[in-house]
Amino acid sequence: MTSLPLSDKHGATTYRFDWVAGVLAGLVVFCAAASIATAEWMASLDLLALTTLAGWGLSSLIITRSWRARTVHCLMILYGIVWVMMIALNNLPDKVYGFTSLDSLRHLIVRLGEHVYLWLEAVSTGGVGKDNTIFLMLLIAGFWLITYLATWNTIRQPHLWRTVAPAGIILLINMYYYGGQAPLAFWLLVYLFGVLLYAARLYTLRQEQRWQFGRVRFKPDVERDFLQLGAIIAVAAVVFGMVAPVFAGAPQVTGLWREISRPIRSIEDTFSRLFSGLQPHGLPYTNPFGRTLALLGQRTLGNELVLEVRSPESLYWQGVVYDRYTGAAFQSSDTERISASIDERALPQRFDERELITQTVSVYFPNNTLIFAASQPVAVNQTSWLEMLPGNDLTMWTMLTPIGGGNSYRVVSAVSRALVPQLQAAGSTYPPTVRERYLQLPDTLPARVRDLAQQIVTDAKATNPYDQAAALETWLRRHIEYNDQIPAPSQGQDGVDYVLFETRQGFCDYYASAMAVMARSLGIPARIVTGFATGTYDSRRGVYQVYQNNAHTWVEIYFPSYGWVQFEPTASQPSIERPQPENTTEDSDSGDVGAGSARRRGREGIDEEFDPNTGPASDLGSPENPAAVQAASVSPIGWLLAIGLGAILLVAGGGFVAMGWYENRGAPAQAGGGTWAFARLSRMTRWLRVRQSEADTPYE
Repeated sequence: MTSLPLSDKHGATTYRFDWVAGVLAGLVVFCAAASIATAEWMASLDLLALTTLAGWGLSSLIITRSWRARTVHCLMILYGIVWVMMIALNNLPDKVYGFTSLDSLRHLIVRLGEHVYLWLEAVSTGGVGKDNTIFLMLLIAGFWLITYLATWNTIRQPHLWRTVAPAGIILLINMYYYGGQAPLAFWLLVYLFGVLLYAARLYTLRQEQRWQFGRVRFKPDVERDFLQLGAIIAVAAVVFGMVAPVFAGAPQVTGLWREISRPIRSIEDTFSRLFSGLQPHGLPYTNPFGRTLALLGQRTLGNELVLEVRSPESLYWQGVVYDRYTGAAFQSSDTERISASIDERALPQRFDERELITQTVSVYFPNNTLIFAASQPVAVNQTSWLEMLPGNDLTMWTMLTPIGGGNSYRVVSAVSRALVPQLQAAGSTYPPTVRERYLQLPDTLPARVRDLAQQIVTDAKATNPYDQAAALETWLRRHIEYNDQIPAPSQGQDGVDYVLFETRQGFCDYYASAMAVMARSLGIPARIVTGFATGTYDSRRGVYQVYQNNAHTWVEIYFPSYGWVQFEPTASQPSIERPQPENTTEDSDSGDVGAGSARRRGREGIDEEFDPNTGPASDLGSPENPAAVQAASVSPIGWLLAIGLGAILLVAGGGFVAMGWYENRGAPAQAGGGTWAFARLSRMTRWLRVRQSEADTPYE
């Protein structure tokens, strides 16, 4: 125990607070708070550290009183509610000046209630939550709670894991999903150092209590000695953790983690929907696209290399398909998961004018399971999961084992080669599953969005679905200005209406959403796809280098017999040029999707023609040799690391058993209690080179 219940002169019970253990418990929680603040998921997160300090000071004062546990709990909950309300009211985004006549306390409370109500209404109806005030309130409340629990489990009911585990879990989750350049590892090292010292201090205090109970006298210096020894061990453990081999990157370890964490993937998707306003700085340490694509405000993308693709032509690399529009976001909804074995033709080619092409994709961001490929992927040389919609429509393809660090996989796609006249003559006889899912629109869609779509196709004299979709695409490219720093729509405002009539500016998410929604309003099945644009072609190595700032969203329109065909409404991207009946050799602003030479658009916006068949051999492996590509994704180093870890654990376990046997050697089998403790103490004094006489008693 870290404190002993004491009785004052009136017989009331009080608790002695050990400052060393208390400070270490507070440090452990503070590290988690500082880690989240450093990640900068949103503004004002530095208040988490202040919350930890305030909660630690107040709980240390209250818990040491002689009050009953129920009274202490109620007081800390009451103070926590007051603290959370103060933080939330002071950080409302629509606050005027503060607690003044223009922004009274009553008005602030009413405004906060509106924020909570609108957020609950949005998320309860399947929409997205874009109000970061709610996230801040939940974080403040959570850290107040874990700070109080850490202090309670240090003073009243000492328990190591109840004190350190909540903060450690939060810290690790924050590090797992953060991909920026901020030094979060520093806070992990401080946390580990604090935990080891806390464990040493807790052990010392428990031993002191046992010695006091057994009337064994000891020098007060033993506390300092144990703390120094614990500090040395803590430093050694942290240094070892920094220089030891990293086992987390081994495929076997990450695969085990992926299997264990499978049930929480739906929690990840729900979290991204509830708090879609957060800004993940840097490259995410997980799949970069989730099941919800919210229409938020400005975005910031880095320039990290994420993919390298060996492909016979320049294409878009799709990641996730979205079908349901809520007014605030597009979502991938109601999918069914099915398994696919290596190179199994999971999606049979069901459409006309399709050509199979093979791509080899190398992934450079960690813990990714999402498969990126050209439109309509049909097979991959990985055991995988397919997220399917009714009608055999693929929305997401994921691997069982995470891939990253430059490891590769081979994927085959059925790319559309349909000619423009064929698409114009495709008609509008859509399957029932396509009509039901891809014509869906919310009842709240403003009528002026439908009216604008009808006006655009009327002015263009477009009479068939292809010409109407092309008219919408052209209008958006001409009339909406590209700007990825626009403010977010107001709460409850339709995102498409916002970009079409209010800002007249936006980025790819807005362009694609606007075109898909207007097409649906005309009875044309449409969906949006997110992934990456082509990237930069490296002619020396014959690969497309895809960077984080190549993240892109585009539109696909359904045509009977020909399936889903891509459209590009974003003004900053080259338009898609489709194969024509006659052979054409003219250059264009986009990659030719025909059988001839491909084009690529560089990161500086320069289009260059290339022949992918003349480039040098790639070091990624041949697409025709799936075994070679698969071998590249499973490194023998991973097995060696796993075996090494097992050997270390085996040696450590054997060492502990040997130490226990050595420590109890020569003692009678029935020895226990004071006899065993005295024998152990005698051996410890010999280890410390303390001279001991045969006449010495436990007192000496």
